[in-house]
Amino acid sequence: MGDDFTGGKMGGVAFNKYMAPLGLICGMALALGIPWMTLVYGQHLSGAVQATLIILGILAGGLVVSLAVFFGIVIPSKVGGMKGGCSDAMMKMAMEQKRRKADAAGSKQPTGDESTTKQETDSQTPSAGPNPPSPGPV
Repeated sequence: MGDDFTGGKMGGVAFNKYMAPLGLICGMALALGIPWMTLVYGQHLSGAVQATLIILGILAGGLVVSLAVFFGIVIPSKVGGMKGGCSDAMMKMAMEQKRRKADAAGSKQPTGDESTTKQETDSQTPSAGPNPPSPGPV
């Protein structure tokens, strides 16, 4: 894949060109390193255990190679055209939808009379009394 693919109205998509080769190198290191370590340092193990470890090492390395190459090619590392996670068109659409919901619900801003009435009601509630003195340093 190329470094940059420009598609649609959302902007460009960039793929990491180093992921697939790096995964290939790491997977090959596993596929070769585990059998090598088993043959060099696993001489006291039985032949069946050595063969099993060698096969598992090769399979693990092959799995790492195939997954790294697949995800390096398929999953983009950068998706452009977005501002702060949302495009401008999406942001305008969300604001318009929010405004419509507010209009449909009949919400209105509280006037000064309503807020002062609430404050007066709060000030008329009896208090529990003065705060008790603190016990001092312990």
